[in-house]
Amino acid sequence: AVAAQGWDDMINLDVLHSASILHNLHTRFDADKIYTYVGSILLSVNPFKPISIFGDDQIDTYAKADVMAIKDGTLKPHIFAVAKDSFEQMLRDQKSQSVIISGESGAGKTEATKYVLKYLTAVSSKAGKKGAAAGAELSPVEKMIIQSSPILEAFGNAKTVRNNNSSRFGKFITLHFRIVDASADGGGKNMSNFALHSAHLETYLLERSRVTAPSPGERNFHAFYQLLSSPPSVRESTGLLYSSSTSHKKSCTFADFEWLRVSGCGDDSHLDDAELWAKVGAALEMCGITASEQHL
Repeated sequence: AVAAQGWDDMINLDVLHSASILHNLHTRFDADKIYTYVGSILLSVNPFKPISIFGDDQIDTYAKADVMAIKDGTLKPHIFAVAKDSFEQMLRDQKSQSVIISGESGAGKTEATKYVLKYLTAVSSKAGKKGAAAGAELSPVEKMIIQSSPILEAFGNAKTVRNNNSSRFGKFITLHFRIVDASADGGGKNMSNFALHSAHLETYLLERSRVTAPSPGERNFHAFYQLLSSPPSVRESTGLLYSSSTSHKKSCTFADFEWLRVSGCGDDSHLDDAELWAKVGAALEMCGITASEQHL
């Protein structure tokens, strides 16, 4: 099994050097094993395709597992394991914890962040319901935290030559947890006694130059193309739908705007801008910005 799928933890490699590391990662990648440990560090390789390992069942499996199940290899390397370890160390030590996600463009940082948030909001929703069964409805705060992703991606992400959803900014997310019932067994250190209370998001180093000078073969920020793919009523109200000489309504395209056509890249078959527009609209409404306010 090890020979076929590589080592889960590369600390176990007989010889640890660049060639053996790359060979092990390549072997695991071919077997759809995108996560690999190096001690306490989790390496992630972008699979560039959907993989069904991020559902509620997987969250439940890692949430219920004890620490040894992860350390002895019973449970395989996973981003949920990192989120679990951070959350449970916070409970045990009563101290703030950090998850640092780094990598080059296209490595999967944006998706990894979303999965960490997905795990933490899921276990928090159960805590808020004092141990409710899997599938407990998220609180309004938890929903807003999850729904912040489409908004941030619309105004801060873009298609590059290496990645069609590349974050063009850095972000620091702080999650604040509260004790639901300090009198319960464990003195507040039991996982079911903590619930997500609020969050703070700080952004920095936004690539503002992309607005006026996107590189050849790349797109400007997603929001521009999403607006151009919005419903006719929205495009008409924003001046993007106009009467042509044939008396038919004509819609503007990216080619009508200098800052969008200058890179020579507009449409992307891997991005459904109309669907993404709808998701951003729903996310904005979840965060308290009504549909009428969005179209002002």
